[in-house]
Amino acid sequence: MPVTIKGFFENGKVKLVEPAPTKENVPVTVTFPEPEKSLKKNEVKFGSLAGKITVPENFDDEMDELKEYM
Repeated sequence: MPVTIKGFFENGKVKLVEPAPTKENVPVTVTFPEPEKSLKKNEVKFGSLAGKITVPENFDDEMDELKEYM
């Protein structure tokens, strides 16, 4: 069964954060994550306003100003 262990790539070598589950000479696959995209100036991160905007309880009530159009 595959095991995932975090580590760092430094000077051409992979340094594991914790010991490997085996001492045998076994093949491994190393996957490098894509670098995180930095936000551009004025770019908003998705979900950054979560919980900061509220809708009033009477939002769906009829407005007196629009009664003549209904």
